[in-house]
Amino acid sequence: MKISSLIITLLTIGITITSCSQPSTEIASNTGTETDSTAMQMEADSIAADTLSPEPPAEPEPEPEPQIEFTEDGAFAIQVESWRSELSAQKRADYWKSEGYANAFVVRYGNEETGDVWFRVQLGQVNAIETAEELRKLLMEENQQPSWIVEMSSQ
Repeated sequence: MKISSLIITLLTIGITITSCSQPSTEIASNTGTETDSTAMQMEADSIAADTLSPEPPAEPEPEPEPQIEFTEDGAFAIQVESWRSELSAQKRADYWKSEGYANAFVVRYGNEETGDVWFRVQLGQVNAIETAEELRKLLMEENQQPSWIVEMSSQ
């Protein structure tokens, strides 16, 4: 309780001292001339501050999105999913087509005799491994989709 009273007293003293320390010309002459010149000076200062303010830095231009060139007989594809059901895999390939990957397709992989068959959903084909890596990176950035590169000759 004593501390809060002390703080209030100090604040009151501080306010009183600052309000009493105004120049006598400002208090005595309230004709408007002093006020007008002060207002004009404040306006001039604000205009000068506006003209002297540095311009905000220009935003960097966005990097162009990589242009992925697909081919019908490329050496690589990007596998995004694998399903036991051919119907599920085809639905997911259709989804990828609706997302702008018109080259989505399904590959049957496995051993028919043992029943160990998977239906892989892949995007592609591209000729260069570097292009495949760009596509993988793009899939992760835009769709948070883990994927991996597959060689078409191994299928």
